[in-house]
Amino acid sequence: GHNTSAYFDDIRVTSVESFPLLLEDDFNDGDYAGWVIADAGRRNFPSSWQVTSGELAQTSNIWDSPFGGAALGGAGGNAIYGAGHHWTDYHFRVKLRGNDNDGILLLFRFQDLQNFYFFFWNAELGWRRLGKKVQGQSTELARNNHWYVTGYDYLMDVTVNGAHIEVRLDGNLLFSVDDDSLSSGTVGLACEGMAGVYFDNVKVTAIP
Repeated sequence: GHNTSAYFDDIRVTSVESFPLLLEDDFNDGDYAGWVIADAGRRNFPSSWQVTSGELAQTSNIWDSPFGGAALGGAGGNAIYGAGHHWTDYHFRVKLRGNDNDGILLLFRFQDLQNFYFFFWNAELGWRRLGKKVQGQSTELARNNHWYVTGYDYLMDVTVNGAHIEVRLDGNLLFSVDDDSLSSGTVGLACEGMAGVYFDNVKVTAIP
């Protein structure tokens, strides 16, 4: 408004739905084929993963010490998709629910248990963290304080595009950071001290 002249050029709107599909799993086939269980916790070991009512559930209270501290990247139960995938830029979407109140994690650009990015949400401690583990050393990239509601389904979106990382919760932007430590890797679903966590409708689309 009130501009005597304005110029626009090369406008492009692209739907993520049109991007090449790398992974889609709604667990309605009753199994979690393609996912590799890689436990990191040593207390209440091992993790217990199963498909229940079309959701991937983990019901063991697996964790490690210190809880959510030096083990910032999560030391519990991990379900990694197709270990060895070297995807670079992609959009990772998943529905999740916690029936306990401890740690729920999403892992991305996962290379091994010593190298990955993570989103870590802990209701008992009351924070959400975005971070990385590189050569076994965890670093926090962003944080805010908020708990999740037990029994509520949340829709999470993680986008990694070059060095840029965005995390959205139910469509709302939570974190937006730049970090170039890890350029590729697969995705994972994880938990710490959760005697009931559920994941569903996992979808990963490549960003050309």
